[in-house]
Order: sequence, then C-alpha cells, then structure tokens
Amino acid sequence: MVSFSEFAVRGSQGYAGLVLMWLIVVAALAVFTITIRSRLTLLLAGQADPRFSHWKRRFKDLIAFGFIQKRQPRYLWAGVIHIMIFWGFVVLGLRSLDLVTEGLGIPIFRPLMHSPLGTFYNTIKDLFEIIVLFACIWAILRRAIVKPARYAGSHAFEAYLVLGLISFLMITDMLFEGSGILLGGEPRGWLPAARIGMLFLPENSPQALSGILRSSYWLHILAFFLFLNLLPLSKHFHIITALPNVFFHNLRKGAVKPARYGVEDIFELESLGVEKLEEFTWKQLLDFYTCTECGRCTDNCPANAIGRPLSPKELTIKLRDHAYRKY
Repeated sequence: MVSFSEFAVRGSQGYAGLVLMWLIVVAALAVFTITIRSRLTLLLAGQADPRFSHWKRRFKDLIAFGFIQKRQPRYLWAGVIHIMIFWGFVVLGLRSLDLVTEGLGIPIFRPLMHSPLGTFYNTIKDLFEIIVLFACIWAILRRAIVKPARYAGSHAFEAYLVLGLISFLMITDMLFEGSGILLGGEPRGWLPAARIGMLFLPENSPQALSGILRSSYWLHILAFFLFLNLLPLSKHFHIITALPNVFFHNLRKGAVKPARYGVEDIFELESLGVEKLEEFTWKQLLDFYTCTECGRCTDNCPANAIGRPLSPKELTIKLRDHAYRKY
C-alpha cells in the first residue's frame, strides 16, 4: 500500500519527485556535515580538560539534568516551555525521520508505524504536536510582550525564526495528516492534531486536498532541513550539544582550575589567561556552543547583582560569535 508520504513525493510525476527528494536530502546533509566539521575542528583544537572519569555519576546526572530537566523549573514558566519543547523534539524526531525515509523510498520505519506500538506512538506524537505548538506560541508572546530583562543582548531574531520554524513543522504535519485522512486514509490511532488540522481543510474538494497533502509534505521536509542547518549556525546548536555538555559537566564544585591542564609551572606558559580561541579548553568551547542565551548566568553573577557592567552571557555570546566567524 502506498503511504501518504510516497503519494506526496511521486504523485503524478512518477520518479521525478523521488529524485528531487534525494537531491534535497543529499544537499542538506552535505551542508550540515561541512558546518559540523568546522565546529569539531575548533573543539579538537581546544586545550586539554580531564572529564573522562566517574562515568556512573555522569550518566546519572545526564538523566537527571539532561532528560528529566531537573533544573529547568527554577525559572518556572520558561522552564515549563523548555521542557515541553525538549520532549516534543524527542518524540517528534522519529516522525520527521519517518517522513524523510518514506519519501526517499526506503520506508524503514513502516513496520513499526503499522504495529500496535506505532498506533500508540501516533497518538502521543499528535498530542505533542499540540503541546509544542502551544509552547512555541507561548514563548513567542513571552519574548515579544513580557520581555524578561535577562534576554537583553540575545539574538532575538534567531529565537523568533527557530520558534516560527518549529511551529511551522507542527502545522504542516497537522495539515498533511488531516488531508490524508479526508482523502480516505485510515487514521492509525487517535490523532487530535490531525483533527484540528482538518477543521481548516476543504473536505469536499479532493483536488484541493491532494494539493494540500503534497504541499504540506514538501514544506515540512524543506523546513526540517532548513532547521537542521540553522542549528550549528545559531544559539540553537545547544539542541545537539546540550546532552554531551551536561554529561561532561564539572563534578568538583568550587575547585580552582589550573592555568593550563598538564602544565605544573605557569612560567612555562607563553601567556597567562587566553589570547586566542584555541587556548580555551575543549569543554569551555563546548560551553560556548551550548549557550542558550537565557541569561541565567548573568542573573546569578555577583558582580552583575551589585550593578557592575559585567554580563557573563554577553561575553559568552561574543566569544561564540567570534568562533563562528573564524571557523
């Protein structure tokens, strides 16, 4: 049986759509690989920092702080929004991969999606589409209207662009699934997001529905790969780097770091401190990549708290921007 995805790609054009799909995927992944390579080049050029010990504790902290998001509710509303979007990514990532592989003609997830587990997943996926769309709208309004002071100095355009792209991904999938059902497809599971999408569709016009099915699919795919390639170019690189960064976090709170790991006599150093990017440790560079520009570090900076013109967030942003320009 031909899936909605295959119909959207091939339709009446035969294999022309399939060829176009492969071109899009190969081009997008090639650009992404080139960008990631430049990010890794700087990371590997960084100085040593011993973080490869206490594996059991690191995995435990990864679960608590990375997946459970234990620290997020310290800033209640922002934390709730972040948790919603984070878990939405975890759940909805499989959906995007399914749409891509179906469109490539290699439906490796089809057996799963047509099983009872797939039916359960489809329902959870649809619920999370509604949750994530709500969280994105909430986040946009919060930035535009509430304007928390700690967001000052952040890349606002990037935030709006990515929140808009995430919302667009949710909406296009709602329309894609909804139009497929109205065209006679059998819904696999309870699909509340698709039902919402159906409210905005011309149910009595098969030709229009067919056009919406195809266009929503292609727009979803293009938005997905645009989003993927924006990640390593923006603050949203943390979507990729956050979990590794949490895993390698500092376990010795309050410990004074040496001027350079592996150097006992500081007079052997050409300079104290840092004169160029490559003199930061690889973990410090990973910290730059992972900064979300949330402003929590500045909020909790003692110097900033007493009115000194010091913003750890803005310093980190400037260093990361410099790194992106250089590499």
